[in-house]
Amino acid sequence: MRQENGRYRQRAQQGDQYAQRLHTELVRATGQLADPTDLPFNADHLDDADKLAAAITDLLARKPHLANRRPMGDIGQGAVSGRRLTWI
Repeated sequence: MRQENGRYRQRAQQGDQYAQRLHTELVRATGQLADPTDLPFNADHLDDADKLAAAITDLLARKPHLANRRPMGDIGQGAVSGRRLTWI
């Protein structure tokens, strides 16, 4: 009986770890936070994308320095098609 209960505790702990990892990856997928672990775990975020988005928006409103700072779009560097090469 004791071993059986131990297995159930291990499975429950593993489920909690998987939920934590899923939460981190859902936050990472939004691309809004530099470090997806900055948003504390909340099981409600796993089921409701709107609650997750609202929590991220709220966190960034309170702590804007946690936002992702990667440049997005054309920043004027690298090869650009359709542009004529000029040698100066």
